[in-house]
Amino acid sequence: PTHMLEQIYSTATPKATKLIAKKQYLSAPELLTFPTGEGETAHGFLYKPTHPIYSPCRGEKPPLLVKSHGGPTTSTGTVWRMDIQYWTSRGFAVLDVDYRGSSGYGRDYRLKLTDKAGWGVLDVDDVCKGAQHLAKKGIVDPNRVCIDGQSAGGTTCLAALIQSNVFKAACSRYCIGDLTTLRTMNSSHKFEHRYLDRLVGQWPEQQNVYVERSPVSRVAQMKSAVLFLQGATDPIATPAQAQAMHDAVKANGYPTSLITFNDEGHGFKKHANIEHGHNAELYFYGRVFGFNPVFSDTTDPDNGGEYGAEEKRVRASVEAMPIQNEHGK
Repeated sequence: PTHMLEQIYSTATPKATKLIAKKQYLSAPELLTFPTGEGETAHGFLYKPTHPIYSPCRGEKPPLLVKSHGGPTTSTGTVWRMDIQYWTSRGFAVLDVDYRGSSGYGRDYRLKLTDKAGWGVLDVDDVCKGAQHLAKKGIVDPNRVCIDGQSAGGTTCLAALIQSNVFKAACSRYCIGDLTTLRTMNSSHKFEHRYLDRLVGQWPEQQNVYVERSPVSRVAQMKSAVLFLQGATDPIATPAQAQAMHDAVKANGYPTSLITFNDEGHGFKKHANIEHGHNAELYFYGRVFGFNPVFSDTTDPDNGGEYGAEEKRVRASVEAMPIQNEHGK
């Protein structure tokens, strides 16, 4: 049968044609529907690890990276995404979750977050249930499950570490750590003025709910390794929030690292920073799960080669953190 990517790029440019020729490296999404809380179902897209040369050891299950989209009432999708192929070509399975409240599955599904003021509850339950579903099916290694998210997706990511023990590691990109600050900011933003009232609760009557669901308020309850990637000029998810959460995780004795990009705001734009963020995340998971990633500019340092410039930069950013086994966690 014709490979999915050949159908997509049937009228491809030379660059796309070159990608099709290397389709053995590319993982196609599989729609996944799985049971979640309250007897309901949630959705996502599963990308299995794919590589033409390398494969896991006999009987070994791949690690899983769960992705939580931002918004929160938007959705993920199956458009071509190098940030997902980055992981699948390196041995990770990826579950890109469209938690309840996401668009694209009908009105009833889309309204679940707003009708139940469920942001920080339903989305968290769904990313956890999705990971557990794949582990129960024997598709992934339950002891090597991690999660990442950016902006509102980072809020879900960190809330999952607070409310469950499903994930052993996480990467938070410019996470909105304080919902009370966000609600105050939105008061002057006409388009989103009452957005959080439906997602979280009426303001200021239910201010306590905002505090309770803010990761910065409960970060001491996290019992997982966390990498924070932050923009220095971010006015929404401020550097102070990231620093406070990083310090709390460190004080609690868990592996953590904070990387701040001086030339980024809310949403990373520069190619070099995006690439470094992914490489740092991979190296971070390697430290936690006990594997050594290979970077393209490194030439076998164990046999007389040298670390390349990017690996040196990644190591300098992450290396100082203690690994899990040093604390017996």
